[in-house]
Amino acid sequence: MLKRLIWMILLVIATTFTVVLTTTGASLDALIPRPDDGVAILPTLPESVNTLVPTATLAPTEVVLPTEVPPTPLLPTLAPTFTPVASFTPTPVPTATLSPTPTATLSPTPTALPFRVQQMTPIYGTNFAHPDSGCNWQGVAGQVFDAKGAPILNYIVKITGTYNTSPVSLYGVTGMVNAKAYGPGGYEVVLGNVATSNLDSLTIQVFDQAGNSLSDPLKFSTSKECTQNLVIINFMAK
Repeated sequence: MLKRLIWMILLVIATTFTVVLTTTGASLDALIPRPDDGVAILPTLPESVNTLVPTATLAPTEVVLPTEVPPTPLLPTLAPTFTPVASFTPTPVPTATLSPTPTATLSPTPTALPFRVQQMTPIYGTNFAHPDSGCNWQGVAGQVFDAKGAPILNYIVKITGTYNTSPVSLYGVTGMVNAKAYGPGGYEVVLGNVATSNLDSLTIQVFDQAGNSLSDPLKFSTSKECTQNLVIINFMAK
């Protein structure tokens, strides 16, 4: 039943479509002129078709030429200015001033003197050269010899120091007439008229006539004993 209904609807639609086409074709045929009428047949377009849509008039585009840019003047390249940085100057550390080391002043080496005290002297004995004086006398006597043992004349024998608490400076000369008792070229120096003890308070030394020392000074002592009131001291060339 349904199929029959559908077919009937389709048939109606088809019939209607045919009628429309037939009517339309008759209308078009009346409008189209025939060639045998002697009239040029121009197809008439619907007004809607012949009406041209006005074309928009384009304004001429202004051509903008590039503005000439003046060349940029070349500036000289300047070398960078060097700004000196203040240099750091270190503060000098004060250096200690060293005091010069004192140089010891060396004494010149003394020249060896040509005479020395003869071995076995000093000798302490009795005043045999002045027997009358006995103990009321005290002195020093002796001789000066060269290297061969010969007595030397005219040398000066000097005695200095303190005798019996008093300062003394006494001289004798080798070859004295009153000193013959002590041997050739003998000398004698009288210290006093009483025998006293003086421990290493006197010094004896030999000089030539020009005053040049010929021997090192020698310290000696005296005795208060009458048997030792004479001191014998001899010198000999080295």
